[in-house]
Amino acid sequence: MPSASTSHRLFAPVSIAILGLAAAMLTALGCTKADFFNSDQSSVTPDSSEITFENYRDHRIAIVVPPGNHNPEINWANLNTEKNMPGKAYSKVAGLNVDQLKAELQGRYQKAIESIAKDPQTVEEIRKAGRIYGIDPVLILGNVVGEHVFNVGITDSIQGYVVQSLSWGAKWALKFSSNGIKLTDLLKEAPFGRCESRKVDSYADYWDCVSDVYESNYRGKTVGGRDFGSKGFKFTFFDPVAVGMSYGLGQLDPIRALMVTDIVNRNSGYPMVSIEQPDQIYADIINPRKAVHYIAANIVVAIDRYKRISNFDISQNAGVVATLYNLGKERNFATKRYNDNLRSLRAGKGVSIPVESYYGFYVNDKEPQLREFLRTGRPQ
Repeated sequence: MPSASTSHRLFAPVSIAILGLAAAMLTALGCTKADFFNSDQSSVTPDSSEITFENYRDHRIAIVVPPGNHNPEINWANLNTEKNMPGKAYSKVAGLNVDQLKAELQGRYQKAIESIAKDPQTVEEIRKAGRIYGIDPVLILGNVVGEHVFNVGITDSIQGYVVQSLSWGAKWALKFSSNGIKLTDLLKEAPFGRCESRKVDSYADYWDCVSDVYESNYRGKTVGGRDFGSKGFKFTFFDPVAVGMSYGLGQLDPIRALMVTDIVNRNSGYPMVSIEQPDQIYADIINPRKAVHYIAANIVVAIDRYKRISNFDISQNAGVVATLYNLGKERNFATKRYNDNLRSLRAGKGVSIPVESYYGFYVNDKEPQLREFLRTGRPQ
């Protein structure tokens, strides 16, 4: 997370009627609606007459994205095409026909789900995280499976991640710095001062602000005699071993852990992490039982931002949530969708709902099996 994928497909226009809500499923799994999702927005279906320019502009409504696949550009027949898959994922399945593709992905899925099933404590931690973060646990499991079907091969056992977390954290915990510039020192400089107030409400907003300031004030520039390279903020300061950006069960990266440390602390009680503790950050995101909570918290951020910024409740569509988890940058996507839909409504047209990528398509396709696994703990 995130993978390189063309983002415009997240904004494909779709006109559909509501297919049904998943509230009963959430209740059956013991989930509750967390306080941070409460708002004054009225829930409406995608074809509701309440979706007017004024209501949408003023955030009076939350359009519920129903479960299932709704992207008209993606189906099994064209899933493994360069148009629908990013280069790395496509290169692994290029040339396969539909039956071969399904068989290949099923093999990866089976390996992933069987590895998870061998550690009942992690399975229970997924269920528990669903309850305490107020989300459907299938959203958590879907992201874990999606990452290991498309992006990385799962370790031989979940226990292996537990062992790795004890040693890899210290081994990989190089200080967050670049060209002799320590991030801890950089963040004390004046341009980042405007971000501090955001930390009070949201660490996710704080780190987004930090990234924005770096992009506008430092990237590709020489500041105070220091040369800041052309790479973005994340690649400059959060790729310490240059072998990959994300790790562990949920393929999390350090900045995504920092973005949700307040949410994890508030809901799970785990100590806050900071850039002064790189070893603890890596240990947390590699340890599967802790990583589950960071995965859940990142899902909370995506759901909250989409509802707050773009007026869409995506909490009932595992594939859309998985798409955003895979891509990251949910704030940017939500903002673009809001602006695009405002223009469309102003022109007398309808809104386009968030839809799934190839990654989310697969998670939605597997949702029945994922739910059954959460119920029984046995692979299907």
